[in-house]
Amino acid sequence: MGAEIGRMLATARTEFMEAEQREASLSRQLKAAQEESGTLAPELVRLGELDHEAAAERSLYEQLLARQKELAESKGLEPNDVRIVSRAIPPIKTTPTKLILALASCGAGCWPPCAMRSGAS
Repeated sequence: MGAEIGRMLATARTEFMEAEQREASLSRQLKAAQEESGTLAPELVRLGELDHEAAAERSLYEQLLARQKELAESKGLEPNDVRIVSRAIPPIKTTPTKLILALASCGAGCWPPCAMRSGAS
């Protein structure tokens, strides 16, 4: 019976030492993981910023690409054989204003309000 107890104590001691070694190993792994996550936090923030910038740039690029396609399509609609026949010459005299035209029409009896007056007299 004493031999049996001695064997049980030896087995328990061995299991205890293995458990301590596993605990030390897991503690080292945990510490390394915590250090790594601490250094990754600012990098993750920067990654988020870069993702946001990339999305904005992609959206702008797609808008510009769509506009370029619109312009290419509208360019196909423009006539290519347009040319200047003669240069435009500025007028020597200015055209009469609307008030002068209205008064002249009234004097000639062409304007409806004036025609009614002349018919009434």
